[in-house]
Amino acid sequence: MEALHGTLAELRSEFRERMSKFEADLNKTPSVASGGASSGLVQDYAAFKRFTFDALECIQRQMEFFARDLDALEMRGRRKILLFHGVPETTKEITAVVVANVIKDKLSMDTFTTSDIRRCHRVGSLTSKTRPRPILVKMQDMGIRDRVWYSKTKLKGTGITLSEFLTKARHQVFMAARDKFGVSNCWTKQGHIHVLGPDGARHRLLSLSDLRAIGEPATILSGLPRWSRGRSAAPPGEFSEAVKMMNTDLTRIVKWSTAYGLKVNPAKTQVIVVGSPRLRSKITWSHVSPIVFNGTTIPYSDTVKNLGILIDRDFSWGPQLGH
Repeated sequence: MEALHGTLAELRSEFRERMSKFEADLNKTPSVASGGASSGLVQDYAAFKRFTFDALECIQRQMEFFARDLDALEMRGRRKILLFHGVPETTKEITAVVVANVIKDKLSMDTFTTSDIRRCHRVGSLTSKTRPRPILVKMQDMGIRDRVWYSKTKLKGTGITLSEFLTKARHQVFMAARDKFGVSNCWTKQGHIHVLGPDGARHRLLSLSDLRAIGEPATILSGLPRWSRGRSAAPPGEFSEAVKMMNTDLTRIVKWSTAYGLKVNPAKTQVIVVGSPRLRSKITWSHVSPIVFNGTTIPYSDTVKNLGILIDRDFSWGPQLGH
């Protein structure tokens, strides 16, 4: 799957490079520069370029969906598996007996026996005599697995830890989340990765794009206004700062769209400020910069329409009910 992603990225890069060269040569043609007979060729070329990049983008999304489904199936096959880390290793050990003793002695599960284990072995090659290899343990059923998993807090101070056997993709996301938000704010449950975000909310992750969507950790956001760290709205006194941040985001959207051959239409864009009349009256509009999207100033509206629903600035639903 990673090879396919790489191939698609190389293909997109090659298309962009060749098309840029062809476009530069086309613009040098005298008949094109003067708007002559070749102007139709320019339009056909632009349409073909949009179609090509749209097709590549569609293939990219389909591959991402396929990769997610494949990852989910692989994770489903690992549901009963746990990894034991830090268990001392000997040359002629029977790993099932070693694990059973750890579970009985450390987790106080006296009824646990080797018959509760379906498969058990060390993972990886022996590269260090001082650092034991983790033990992969597949339980007979989910009930036993969950009892062991939820008793793992008893291992604190023993040097032994438990982890779920994540797929390669989920393991990469988990490690990236720990690097970004800290070990104490990241955990796994039933193969899913959970993160405590800077807004105090819990997020479930499946991919790196999900991780990027959460935002920056609290240490980075500490210098930003309080409303910008979570999901709350900007207070009137900081409204102008919110508009500046929105303009910055819109500029990024335009750059991203241009890079991928997409065209945005500011004429179909609307802006509305939702809030009570008392809060809106506190906004000093003369100090507020206009919202600009792709070089076009977007005026503020009292009512906007989204998916056929009319939304007014008071959230009264009056225009929708009277429509």
